[in-house]
Amino acid sequence: SGVRVVALPPSLSAAGSFSFWANEQPYIVLNTAGGSARSSADLAVEFGRLLLHRKSGQVGRQATQGATSFALAFLLPSTSFAATFPRPVGLGGLLGRQRVWRVSAGCMLTRAKRLERVTDWQHRTAWIEYSKRGWRNGEPEEPEDINSGVFGPVSKGVGSWDEVAFQLGLP
Repeated sequence: SGVRVVALPPSLSAAGSFSFWANEQPYIVLNTAGGSARSSADLAVEFGRLLLHRKSGQVGRQATQGATSFALAFLLPSTSFAATFPRPVGLGGLLGRQRVWRVSAGCMLTRAKRLERVTDWQHRTAWIEYSKRGWRNGEPEEPEDINSGVFGPVSKGVGSWDEVAFQLGLP
């Protein structure tokens, strides 16, 4: 069975993501307008709602906080995330970590605060800058670099396709 996930059509992008149970089947309706990093977090929050609040019927701010805590811990495990958190804290460094963690800089900043990897002042200052850049409506996503990894040397003219095949374990 599993969870059925459906994306909202673009015409309804003003609506937020939500989840519900119908006939013992869990559903998540996902707003994908905010980009992949935002969608990952929304999906984890809604999954948390389904897991944590089905029996309790809890709604409102407390339910949202519980689901958000679940999502942050699920997407950004404390030990590995804390070990890779950029120092000094900067929005540019957080954006650079999107490729690794596949979540928004805002999620990383919130998780860092909960793990006490940033001070109150650093957290507040970063959120002020975040808002000034207009990222509350969507962060810039790091573009996929098709010339990275094993293809990098070939694209720069310093490698060969034979080397790429060898690195990929191809004959």
